[in-house]
Amino acid sequence: STQYLTTATNANLALGTSDFTVEYWFNPSVMPPSSSAGIPVCSGNGTGTYDGLFGYVPTSGSYLFLYLSSTGSSWDIANGVTITSSLVVNNWYHVAITRSGSTFRTFFNGSLVSTFTSSASIYQSANSFVIGKGQSNNYFNGYII
Repeated sequence: STQYLTTATNANLALGTSDFTVEYWFNPSVMPPSSSAGIPVCSGNGTGTYDGLFGYVPTSGSYLFLYLSSTGSSWDIANGVTITSSLVVNNWYHVAITRSGSTFRTFFNGSLVSTFTSSASIYQSANSFVIGKGQSNNYFNGYII
């Protein structure tokens, strides 16, 4: 699908160095994505190359990754942190990504998957979020709540 939702720009959506939780349920309809990666949730305006990817499903497999940048030019905070490697179509999954101080945690279906640290401020092209698309045309094919 090429449907997606962009939130209004709001200073409260600027992640920076603040504590946060990004959490969602999703159900992929196609695995792997057909011609481009699928991105369920992206910070920023959805077109920036280094906006935070709070879920990235590559065309080569049934994986879900986390990518975060502080510079807008490299994935220096999180470069392909694996959230899961076992996605299949028509199943619901729960993802939560948290930051408390400098500690980041990723959760998949209620289980802690990874922990890493960074005190860097998260880059965003805009103080908004996009649900169902990221990096211009990487639409997520499935359901997200």
